[in-house]
Amino acid sequence: LLNTYFASLSMGEESTAAVILIHGDSGLGKTKLAETLRSHVVEDDGYFIQGKFDQLSYGSANRPYSGIASAFAEYCSAVEQRSHETWSEVANKLRQEIKGDEGEILFKAIPSLRKIIGGGSTECHAAE
Repeated sequence: LLNTYFASLSMGEESTAAVILIHGDSGLGKTKLAETLRSHVVEDDGYFIQGKFDQLSYGSANRPYSGIASAFAEYCSAVEQRSHETWSEVANKLRQEIKGDEGEILFKAIPSLRKIIGGGSTECHAAE
């Protein structure tokens, strides 16, 4: 995973987005791998967000998308720390892509998404 990331940098590739899902049994080093990758992405002025779904956590059976919702909450916080120009650009792109009923469905599953799209950076806080 890290070799692929470094190879893309050395080849001058500029990626706009990537999603990496890490899974496996407990104790394999998934968190350490994610932390290592995070430091490199942040160093390259990128966004690194993560969400974790723990099926043993209280109430997680009622929130099947809790890992995704927590990742979006982290993204919202990361965007808030950027410039107002960046905030506006991200919010506008999301508004263009999310329309009508599908937006309401997404807002119910990912409450922090409404905060990103809703306006200025003062509205952006971690998801409930």
